[in-house]
Amino acid sequence: MDNQGAFGNLTDLPALDRRRSLTDAVHDLLRDAIANGVLGPGTRLPEVTIARQLDVSATPVREALRRLGEAGLVETVPHRGASVVSCSPTDLANLYEIHEVLEGHAVRSATVRLASLPAAERASSLATLATAADSLDAVVGQPDQREFNRLDLLLHRKINALSGNDLLTDEIEQIHRRIQSARIRFEVHLPDRPARSQEQHRALLTLMERGNADGAMTQAREHIHAVRDVVISLLRASEYGHP
Repeated sequence: MDNQGAFGNLTDLPALDRRRSLTDAVHDLLRDAIANGVLGPGTRLPEVTIARQLDVSATPVREALRRLGEAGLVETVPHRGASVVSCSPTDLANLYEIHEVLEGHAVRSATVRLASLPAAERASSLATLATAADSLDAVVGQPDQREFNRLDLLLHRKINALSGNDLLTDEIEQIHRRIQSARIRFEVHLPDRPARSQEQHRALLTLMERGNADGAMTQAREHIHAVRDVVISLLRASEYGHP
């Protein structure tokens, strides 16, 4: 993918919210473009080109790229500048493994902490999770899974945030976004995944509501592991000429 084509696609995204910090706005726009596959692996990200495209100075672009680099979405090479990181099938398998372990821990911690909250706060937290899960129902059947992916990411962030560990929550989200980007890069499409994921989401929320921390952790890990096995199997089949 050449730079011009990639940056041209940015015009399909919402305009920057200039009521926010420009750095935050540029960061979120580029982050989402990478996660959605608009900016594919290896796409170069020259500051001047992005700044011109988004009608901002180079300063917020430079800071946004630095933060994306810290998140593992962008790499900077001396004399070449920044580009979207590439991801091999092995890298993707490793990301899934890390994701499974970290999210399992976060969900277990969230369930324990949820059970310790005052009744009203606990009920409010559970209602927030239920609302986030309900929003996914409306997009389960859509062929284009980008909106499902966005809402899925939001639900998992809300669940993990209940652990009370912001660093862990942020790390999991960054890994989740890298996985989404890689799956789009490898053109892995799982038409039955949204419906199955929703079943697993409901099961997870039930376990959390019941205070079953170990059961919730196991469910969270199985939720990720099941997708990992299918994705890696498809990639290996394609690699050996049996799509």
